[in-house]
Amino acid sequence: ENSTTASESQIKAAENFNLANCTSIPLPSNGKSLCGWQLVDGNTLRFNGMIEFGKSFKQFNQLYKRGKTTTIVVNSFGGASYDSIEIAKIIDRDNIRLVIDGYCISACANYFLVAAKNIDLHGVIAFHGAAADRYWINKSDLDRINPLHQIGFLIAKKNESEFFEGREKFREFIVQKVIKKNEKFMLYAVRKDEIEKVLMRNINGGIDVLGLCVLQKASGI
Repeated sequence: ENSTTASESQIKAAENFNLANCTSIPLPSNGKSLCGWQLVDGNTLRFNGMIEFGKSFKQFNQLYKRGKTTTIVVNSFGGASYDSIEIAKIIDRDNIRLVIDGYCISACANYFLVAAKNIDLHGVIAFHGAAADRYWINKSDLDRINPLHQIGFLIAKKNESEFFEGREKFREFIVQKVIKKNEKFMLYAVRKDEIEKVLMRNINGGIDVLGLCVLQKASGI
């Protein structure tokens, strides 16, 4: 029975890992996508995959019902900061319960988690460098003098600065743990007690150790 349970846990961890990195392209197995926002019931939305610029916030708005939606379940490796911040504003405004079922990494942790006042954890939390700080990663010298990229950087910096107003302690946490200690802006996986201290509130549940092992093996964190 224990071996069966372990096997099922391993399968779920692998499925969560794959779904956390998917996009809204239909899955080839059945032609239906499990990625993006899904309506679970009248009060719950679920999100799997990468947060996509210009798409994820729009899809969220199509399903979200203010006054009815009370819970958001996420399994995501992060993605576009703009869409993430806009969704995070609603999580904060409407006091939405955030359930982490799998992974909440990068933009998911940097914004969704920070905005949520009621959090259930059944997975892994890992932070990434803030959007403005990592904007130029993998950009060529030509990109760096491109006015469009320069404007994009300024917009990202402005949006993020506004989001972190009143949340300076958390912003400093990202700077100290991720940016200053890792020039490549790799992920930083946190302990439950560590993030509770920074957020100054309790989190229900706990870290999924098996899911963390899968992430560490894949990313080298």
